[in-house]
Amino acid sequence: MQDDCLWARLVRVIGILIVAIALPAAAQGEEGDADTSADDDDVDVVIVTGTRLKGVDPASPRITITSEQIERGGYASIEDVLRNLPQNLGSANAAATQLFQGEFGSSRVPYGATLGASGINLRGLGTRSSLVLINGRRKARSSLDVQDLLTDTSSIPLAQIERIEIITDGASAIYGADAVAGVLNVILREDYDGLSLGVRTETATNESSRDRFDLGHTFSWDSGYLTTSVNLEQTEPTNPNKLIRSGPDGVGDFTDVGGLNRRAYGIGPAGQGSVLSVAAIVRPWGTTRYAGEPLDGPNPFLPRDPATGDILGPRDPSVPSVYNEEDLGPKVQRHSFRFNGEQRFRESQTLSVEFGYDNQQDDNHLGFNTVSFNGTNPRGWQGSLLVPRAGGGSQRLNGATNYLLLTATNPNNPYGQEVLVGYDMLAESALIAAQALPIASELENTFVNLGMDGNLPLDGWTYDVSGSLSREESVSRNYLGDPFDDASVNRIAEQFDPFSGDAAAVASNAALLTAPLDLSDSDAVNETFQYTAFASGPVFSLPAGDVQLAVGLEVRESEAESVYVSTNFDGSPVVLFGQVREPFTIGPNKESVDAAFAEISVPLLNDRPWFRELTLTAAARMEDYERSGFINASNFSAISSIDGINLADLVGAAAADAQGFISGVEQSVTFDNTSPSFGLIWRLADNLTLKATNGESFLTPLSSQLYGTITILDVTRNPFSNPFFLNPVEPYTRYIALWGVNPSLQPQTASTTTMTVEYAPAWMQGLNIAVTWSDLAYDNFISTPSSIPDEDLVANYERLPQIFVLGESDTIIIDSRELNLSSNVSKTIDFRVDYRFSTDYGDWGIYLNAVRTLETARQLVSFIPEIDISDTERGPSRWASNLRLTWDYGAWNVTAETYHTSSTKLLEPSSASVVLPGERFRRFDGLPINQNPQTHADAYTRTDVQVGWTAAADSGWLQGLRVAVGAQNLFEPDPPFVDNFSGFAANRVFAAGRVLYLDLHKDFGL
Repeated sequence: MQDDCLWARLVRVIGILIVAIALPAAAQGEEGDADTSADDDDVDVVIVTGTRLKGVDPASPRITITSEQIERGGYASIEDVLRNLPQNLGSANAAATQLFQGEFGSSRVPYGATLGASGINLRGLGTRSSLVLINGRRKARSSLDVQDLLTDTSSIPLAQIERIEIITDGASAIYGADAVAGVLNVILREDYDGLSLGVRTETATNESSRDRFDLGHTFSWDSGYLTTSVNLEQTEPTNPNKLIRSGPDGVGDFTDVGGLNRRAYGIGPAGQGSVLSVAAIVRPWGTTRYAGEPLDGPNPFLPRDPATGDILGPRDPSVPSVYNEEDLGPKVQRHSFRFNGEQRFRESQTLSVEFGYDNQQDDNHLGFNTVSFNGTNPRGWQGSLLVPRAGGGSQRLNGATNYLLLTATNPNNPYGQEVLVGYDMLAESALIAAQALPIASELENTFVNLGMDGNLPLDGWTYDVSGSLSREESVSRNYLGDPFDDASVNRIAEQFDPFSGDAAAVASNAALLTAPLDLSDSDAVNETFQYTAFASGPVFSLPAGDVQLAVGLEVRESEAESVYVSTNFDGSPVVLFGQVREPFTIGPNKESVDAAFAEISVPLLNDRPWFRELTLTAAARMEDYERSGFINASNFSAISSIDGINLADLVGAAAADAQGFISGVEQSVTFDNTSPSFGLIWRLADNLTLKATNGESFLTPLSSQLYGTITILDVTRNPFSNPFFLNPVEPYTRYIALWGVNPSLQPQTASTTTMTVEYAPAWMQGLNIAVTWSDLAYDNFISTPSSIPDEDLVANYERLPQIFVLGESDTIIIDSRELNLSSNVSKTIDFRVDYRFSTDYGDWGIYLNAVRTLETARQLVSFIPEIDISDTERGPSRWASNLRLTWDYGAWNVTAETYHTSSTKLLEPSSASVVLPGERFRRFDGLPINQNPQTHADAYTRTDVQVGWTAAADSGWLQGLRVAVGAQNLFEPDPPFVDNFSGFAANRVFAAGRVLYLDLHKDFGL
């Protein structure tokens, strides 16, 4: 993109703003002779989040969380801070991700959260809809997440934070793409009061723990300063088993309250699980082998009816059963270092420099069973095990994937035929875990900024020029079963011994299980360079004051690349089709952004009755995006042009012409967008202000949505991928499906309106009240057809040309990729109250932040009724609130805080959901569909308490010491039952249980 085009866009942006404010300014005329002279004294003016104008309070609603509030709240991480923010839906954390409770309607899961990453999801509109900044500059997205889905906030050390500012309004006119639901800006500390030392230790009832050490010091001189800080931290993961409801058959059985039974039946230690025969069903799309009747035989430990001696089937409550749950998140070791400083020149010019480095090592040992290997079955065995159903057909066998298949020739099989054996593998799991089989990662975050700011020769004008780098690199190890290693997989069925249980058998079994494993090592980098230059100052004077203008340019370059190397479990190279498997690379995916922006503030009236201030603000930002990346294609059927459909129009020529699998075809796309916004500040009196904003924001597709692998496959006989399989339509008999990335995706756009009332009643000094109404409408939202029921798809296939491409005679192309299909609406009312007062018994504070969600709805396509996820387990609660009470008396202070979410409706009760297409009467656990499922989940309230003591200024060596003890989730209420796979809503419940902590802080004044 040419520089002259960039300058041209800047001129156009300024022109748009001038036109926008010319008439209101002219209408003001020459009324009044207000004194507009500036104060001669120098004032250190701060730019706040939501504007680039100095000394201007933006009209957008803003929430500020100070370091004192963080300290008094007893928070240990940014995730803790955001968990207590009612405007945030906690769906991007380890608990929600691992328990499959992610963002509603999204086919993408922030897997980085399972390795310690976390993000912000304002209004429940998705982690991608909220922009994360550090000191006003973009933070690179998480490299742990190959889907590029979230910006990780967990890597920012809490002790280095000065304050957190959150804009709950669209802000693309100021910051560009992604700032749709709002902006999270983390402002880091500039200096310390000499040498500062902090220590924290905590432990929780659900087995998690944390230890943290913080050290900071500021070196000052007449013309500048340099601040350094070091942070060390170690955490242990949460064990969620104590959160899982215990029913009639034990932990994981929710049937007594109408939910699922997640226990795996017939599974037990060596020789004590059920043994089942193997049968087969012939179906149009192939033969499915299934679990047959329980067998009587030479195993004396099989579960039997004590009265009759008959072998009990796997569904009998008397047989052994197990419930396994993984730790939530990893064990984390982190160390961080940061320095920042300023050097002033000629009294009006300042050079600033900042460097931050964070190293995080994660270790997550996962328990495993046969599911980890996609079934330990010989080639051709179907992974979905079935049992006959009364009246014909079949149903899924609960826990069947925990069953081992033994061949008739296995020397440890005493039955003389193929059998399925229920075996818990706990002994083998423990042995393999002792051999260090973790999901592990090392994460490095680097942030560098160099800037210069100062006065310009123009009266009152200042400039700011900066260049920054935000870089995240992760090196991680995972493991998976090799689907092509038939020999190793078959040896499990041919040699495994689930009956003996002695040390030799366990060791042999463990070796068999690890043989088909591949170790997958990845090295992923995500980095963003940002160069910004802007100037601001008065352009002319009106009777009500100076018209302030900020103009600037921004260039941003981002790049993401991941390299995967696979080896066998013993470290030897993986051989595929006679060739050593080469490293596989995703990317590099590149993004280039050129932007020009301008912002203006026009004071229309001041110091008049009912018009103490009337100010109009406007901003606009023009951006050109260019994205490039690489397309891989899986087209083993060599489908290119069929029934008059040119597949190249949908997936590109390279993918359509693929004769198998191709990789490394580079493509690029471009977007351009102009985002305007307008604001009005009307101060009717010194204690009453009205604010309003209206603007447009946008969200570009992810690189991982545009670039990666496209799969082209004939699904005519596939009941799981072909919605027409059970609902055929004439004359079509052949169905081709597309999966994977979609280079044709377009940006998603949103319009946001807010109105705020701020009131500080004169009759109650210290009370401040703010009420904000917000309305956001999202268009062109990216979603997948899989969110639409098959019946609706088939009934309306001719009305969905973006999903179904019809051939000339007998073929339909089913585009199952992500598409610009949907629309979203969010309507909320925020209430914020801040009341501070003093008595003879100390200083008191009452702080309330509450959200009433009126609507959070998504309409997948026009002819399907919209789905309102507000007030459900998958979206924001109808009411969410944070109430904090503080008391300070001399050296002592007490803080009590509650977080409350109201009761919710259930949108997707699992006990009423069928497990597979065609299985209309059975659910996941094999029991009949619940015809009267749970409709509401109870409210949830969490309470935190802290008691602190601060040494007096004249207390000698104790001076500067603060000691705090506290408890998060003090009363540890039982999680409200929710009819899902875990029995509770991980986006609301505090999974750690009760946390007790000790916090020590000492300023030495050195």
